[in-house]
Amino acid sequence: MADDGDLKENICAFARQGQGEVALVIVPRFLARLTQMRDVPLGTEVWGDSSVGIPSEIIEQRFSNIFTGERVDASERDGKNRLLLGQIFANFPVAMLEGI
Repeated sequence: MADDGDLKENICAFARQGQGEVALVIVPRFLARLTQMRDVPLGTEVWGDSSVGIPSEIIEQRFSNIFTGERVDASERDGKNRLLLGQIFANFPVAMLEGI
């Protein structure tokens, strides 16, 4: 999964698709730099406008975080569908998103 923004080196993300199901796993990495701002790297204060791209094979535009129940909607930037990291990590520091 492609990523974008100042903190693109601070995430690890992958997608899996099969049998009509989609899962996206997104986790932060290299947290020492991010946690200087706060104890846990959450929200747009930390992640700004950094985002992760959705592979073109995935047609879903809405996702649910199985850890928090929060809904995350894709947006388009530069002709690619993206998910904002500040929204993904709004309340919990890791995400497993399923297509809805």
